[in-house]
Amino acid sequence: MRTTKAQYKQFKDRCLELQKEFGLMKYHMYFELAKLEETPEDYTLAQVAADEMYKTVTMKLTDYYEKKWNFDPIRLANHEMAHLLIHRLTWLAGLRYVSNGDIREEDEAVASTIENFITRSK
Repeated sequence: MRTTKAQYKQFKDRCLELQKEFGLMKYHMYFELAKLEETPEDYTLAQVAADEMYKTVTMKLTDYYEKKWNFDPIRLANHEMAHLLIHRLTWLAGLRYVSNGDIREEDEAVASTIENFITRSK
């Protein structure tokens, strides 16, 4: 099935909503409807690519999916934004020289974001 404009809009709107909720406004968000790589064992419905240096993020949503797949644009946006939320921590972990203080600081930032989100959701 082809991804509809309405589904793409749902995905994009939810990503932008969570960007604000999670305090990730330092990133410039770009969106694409694209053919994503898949294998017989796995299929990709959405993906995020972030560049920490330039603070750019490209969110991609598949342009095609099988009816049997659980294609929910809101849930996909939630999942990809969770990846973005921990992106900086993952990026820091991959650096050759990084201090424990940098890791602790980012860990605390992620924990605080989740805490605030859960508190607001009650």
